[in-house]
Amino acid sequence: MEVSTELDTPPAPLPPVPVTAQDAAAEADEVRIVLTRHHHRMIAAGIPYRDWDELRGRDPGTWREWFGYWTALGADYEARATAARAAGHGPTAAGHLVTGSLCYQFAQFMLYRHPTAKRYAERRRSELYSQALPLFQPEARRIEVAVDGLRVPVVLRRPAAAAGRVPAVLIVPGLEATKEEMHNWEVFFLERGIAAAAMDGPGQGELSAVPLDPARYAAAARAVARALRHDPGLRPERIGIIGVSLGGMLASMAAVGGDFSAAAEVCGSFDTASRWARANALTRAGHRHVTQSATEDELLDHIRSWTMKDLAAGIKCPFLIVHGENDPIVPLDQATMYRDHVPQAELVVMAGANHVCNNIANIARPMIADWFRDQFGAT
Repeated sequence: MEVSTELDTPPAPLPPVPVTAQDAAAEADEVRIVLTRHHHRMIAAGIPYRDWDELRGRDPGTWREWFGYWTALGADYEARATAARAAGHGPTAAGHLVTGSLCYQFAQFMLYRHPTAKRYAERRRSELYSQALPLFQPEARRIEVAVDGLRVPVVLRRPAAAAGRVPAVLIVPGLEATKEEMHNWEVFFLERGIAAAAMDGPGQGELSAVPLDPARYAAAARAVARALRHDPGLRPERIGIIGVSLGGMLASMAAVGGDFSAAAEVCGSFDTASRWARANALTRAGHRHVTQSATEDELLDHIRSWTMKDLAAGIKCPFLIVHGENDPIVPLDQATMYRDHVPQAELVVMAGANHVCNNIANIARPMIADWFRDQFGAT
């Protein structure tokens, strides 16, 4: 896609150019990790292959180049949406707004060195997605759940032509993920007569300024579940939860007790400290960012408590574990720990799959949605 240079939008605050050879080398390594390890995530989320392929051809070596590409592309999709909406083409406008929102999501993705630019892209991501909500088919609406001094934002979508109450699945994003990035997960539930609710919890999206504490996050997810049970369009006894990556652990913690009738985790950690020595530099930086840890020692104090060891036995509902055979970020042994400690656990290892099975999303995601449908019964 050709990116317009004549858009009437305020310029994004581009990150500065690295000033030392050491900074330049560090940035180049970080951008390389994102470009080589997370492209499947971007495409599975909804970034068009052509847009990613053009970025790969440019071979960015700095966050300035990375950020500039994605923000310009996001503005271009916003302009396309404006034109489509003016012509009365609501679904087309919605599609462009979602893609533009994703462009801003990945503009700020792991941009820990440049907080001002990161905040700018976070704001634009939410603004574009909010504009798309009234244009979605089937319906979508935003709700906010008050808990622990926070207002937790949730996007709720019900299946098209749904008669009466339907089951629902709460979708929990992972590290550096948000409710907007979960958009392409939702369709698989909607097609099976299941409502989809994607949330931002503490440390994510609209609540990124709040430090991530797993116990607080789990409490927020359970509060969302209670709100969903009171929704007149949903079946209160059929509320499930799924989490991906870091969200897998967070969803698992929320599933302890009786707030959910089915739960799933995809490539999440069972005991974060046991895999910490294998984590790459950006993963470590991401955890430090969301916990707002001042030092590495402070971060490690947090990480030691990020475990399901004493909690897993409290998950009483059916529990699905899905893990990529070739996951380079969360090792497979984390999945086997879930299998060995959760009472009603079922483990599915996806052959040839990477982290969150993003490289085979067309196989993994419908399988997971089918599993939830089976747990809920005919819908």
